[in-house]
Amino acid sequence: MKIKLFILATSFPVLLSCQSEQKKIPVENTTLKTSKNKRRSSCYQYSSSQDSVLLHLNPVGDSIKGQLIYALAGKDYNTGTIAGQMKGDTLFADYTFLSEGQISVRQVAFLKKDQTWIEGYGEVTNLGQKSAFANKAAINFDNSILLKPMPCQQDAHSCLTSFGFTWSNLQRQCVPIRSAGIRLNPLKKAEVRPGSAFILFSEDQQQAELFLPAREAILLNRQGAEGQHHWGNGAWKLYPWKGYILKQADKLMYAGQ
Repeated sequence: MKIKLFILATSFPVLLSCQSEQKKIPVENTTLKTSKNKRRSSCYQYSSSQDSVLLHLNPVGDSIKGQLIYALAGKDYNTGTIAGQMKGDTLFADYTFLSEGQISVRQVAFLKKDQTWIEGYGEVTNLGQKSAFANKAAINFDNSILLKPMPCQQDAHSCLTSFGFTWSNLQRQCVPIRSAGIRLNPLKKAEVRPGSAFILFSEDQQQAELFLPAREAILLNRQGAEGQHHWGNGAWKLYPWKGYILKQADKLMYAGQ
């Protein structure tokens, strides 16, 4: 029997699988298409005093792929990929995203109006491992989330920096570092640039990639015997202690878990 709920398109998902300490999230290729694709990818944003929604659309043949990020007050930061098709003036897509350490899938709908997109909401039903609209004809597009065009800013690796993506030398792809990495916060007495640092580990834990505010990423190699190990490059050393602590020239600079 189908279980029906009435929720906004930004509400609770169907949970699929637990995540490890370092979050593994779905990542679509964020490189902007140009000559190989006449319909260039585009970016859109909804922004208020407390909330923001970012939408990246990349036409691929008859399909549309891209990224969708929600940063809503009082809710978890959600980032993930979308894949779907246009039906008339409406985009229907599956949104695969990470929330509270869980990979989830739900259907989303966006109505194209001039140069903007309006997110729809309505009654949904659970279909196996994802949630979907129970009646597409009854979707309401009176939602206040109106996404307007924004520049698709990218770095030297064509990562969408406007969406929080950055290039990882360790993973050889663009990653949403805010959700994919382990956050380390600066200590009060540390003389560092404002903002958090982030850590990514290789699958075998032999290397760590350090992302510092406004600096190029740094690779740290594992050193020392098991139980007394750390990751370092001479100048920076990362220790597993109550989460992780990061030192520069033996001075404690960041900590987090």
